[in-house]
Amino acid sequence: MDKSKMFPVYQFSITFKHKGKIKKAVYEERMYPEELMEEDAKDEMASIMYSFEAKYLRISKNFTQMEFDVVRWEEWHSEYSFHFTFQLFEDEKSAFDSFRAYLKEKVDECRKSGTSTECLKEAEDEALWRLCPCDECKEEGKTTLLHSSLYFEAIAAYQVSKAGENE
Repeated sequence: MDKSKMFPVYQFSITFKHKGKIKKAVYEERMYPEELMEEDAKDEMASIMYSFEAKYLRISKNFTQMEFDVVRWEEWHSEYSFHFTFQLFEDEKSAFDSFRAYLKEKVDECRKSGTSTECLKEAEDEALWRLCPCDECKEEGKTTLLHSSLYFEAIAAYQVSKAGENE
């Protein structure tokens, strides 16, 4: 795997008090196109904390600290029902070839460690692969590969709306 095509994945974790005991929980992992400067990382932490407080206000009252670290470098990053990368490809075939190589490596890692490939969330079924056509991905400089039947209707609706704009 070409290390120059890999991107940092940060893990943001929180520490809080619960029933008198200190607990640490991983709140979220995010991949970025480059390593964050400390000030940018603090801004990201503030944004995440704001989101956390909105969801878990009861716990956030007992919040003590938040930490972030680069936990690994990846070519593709998994989100629920899709993967994305900051690589841009000349065509769909190049993106699929890159993802196929990444997926093979992940499946091999799972087999060697004896862990389940369930975390890949239908990614192994190439019949489900679609590149996301949305403007947001393009603006963010991302290639997003959708691999869930959940997205098919959303893609079709997006394409119909774009066709209507062009008429």
